Amino acid sequence: MKKRYLIPAAFAAVLLPAGAAAGFAATAGSAEDPLISLAYITDIYTESVRAKAKEAIDDAVKSMPAADPAQPAASLRSIAAGGSVTMRTGGTMTLISGSADISIKSGAVVNVTVGYEAVTGKLMQFHRYLACEDTSATVTFNTASVFSVEGNADIEGLVSPFADITPDRWFFGDVAAATKKGLINGKTATIYEPYGNLTVAEAIKLAACLHQLHSEGSVTLRNSDVAPWYKTYADYASEHGIISEEYADPAVSITRAEFVRIFFNVYPASGYAEINRVADNAVPDVKDDSPRSREIYVFYRAGILTGDETNRFNPEALIMRSEVAAVLTRMYDPGARVSVSLP
Repeated sequence: MKKRYLIPAAFAAVLLPAGAAAGFAATAGSAEDPLISLAYITDIYTESVRAKAKEAIDDAVKSMPAADPAQPAASLRSIAAGGSVTMRTGGTMTLISGSADISIKSGAVVNVTVGYEAVTGKLMQFHRYLACEDTSATVTFNTASVFSVEGNADIEGLVSPFADITPDRWFFGDVAAATKKGLINGKTATIYEPYGNLTVAEAIKLAACLHQLHSEGSVTLRNSDVAPWYKTYADYASEHGIISEEYADPAVSITRAEFVRIFFNVYPASGYAEINRVADNAVPDVKDDSPRSREIYVFYRAGILTGDETNRFNPEALIMRSEVAAVLTRMYDPGARVSVSLP
C-alpha cells in the first residue's frame, strides 16, 4: 500500500498558486502546471532520454565481440519455467511468449524497440533488449516461454532450440535433454518434427552416438564426408557390436521392434537393471515367442519402455521422433526411467 502524506492546512495556502484555492484547475503535466512544463517533458527530457539510450546502444555495438561462426544465429527457443538467460555485453534477447523478469546486476540494458534504457522488472513481449558495455543481467522465466537470443548470452535450464518443441508437450524435457547431450538433431536448425518417423539409418546413428557418450563421455562422431552420410555411424556400430548386418534399405522407416533390437546392443546387461515387475507374457501384444520379445521385456523391466495407455508395445508400428527422444533420455539417465507394473 502506498504511503499517504497529510499537509497541515496552515501550509496549504502557501503551496497553492494564486487563483487555485478553489481547486486544481490545471492538469498535471500540462503547460499551465507550474511544477513541470509540458514543453520540458516533450522537448528536453524526452530527447535527453533518447540521446542517452542511443549513446548506450552505440557503445554496446562498438564493444560487441566478433561473431563466432561456431555459435548459431538467433532462433526461437522454448524454455521451461525456472530457466534463465544471463545477458552480457552485446547480447540481445526478445521474449516471444510467456512471462519473464529481468534483473540488471551491473551496467545497462536498452530496450531498442522503444529506444529507452530498461530497468529491473517485467520484460515486454516482442521488445528487443540489448546488453550494453560492462553489463550483466539475468532474465528469469516465470512460465514456459518462447524467446529469441543472440550474441553474448548463457542459457540455463531445460531449453529446446526447436520451434515445434514447446514446454507444453509431454516430450519437451526428453528432446531438450537429448539435444543438450548432443544425441539428437532436428530436421533443420529450428524444426524437430516430433511426429515424424525415424529411419533405420537415423536409428543406427543415434545408437552409435549413445554408445560413444556412455563409453567416452562425449559425442565426436560426425556425418561421413563421403556417401552415404551415415557410413561413419554404421562403421562405429558394426565395430562395437551394435549391429551385425547390413540393412538392405537404411532409408526406410524403422519399426518399434527393430529399433529396440538395435538399441539393446548399446549397453551391456548391467545397463538394464530391473526396477519394474513385469511378468512373462504380460505385455498384451508381445508374447514370449514374439520377435524381439527378450529385448522388449528387458526394456520394460528397466523402465525404458512403458507402452501405450493399455501397455501395448505395438511392435510393428513405426516409431516417432518424440518417442525416440524419450527412450534416449531414459537409457542415458537411469534417474529418468519410469515405473510400470504388469503382473
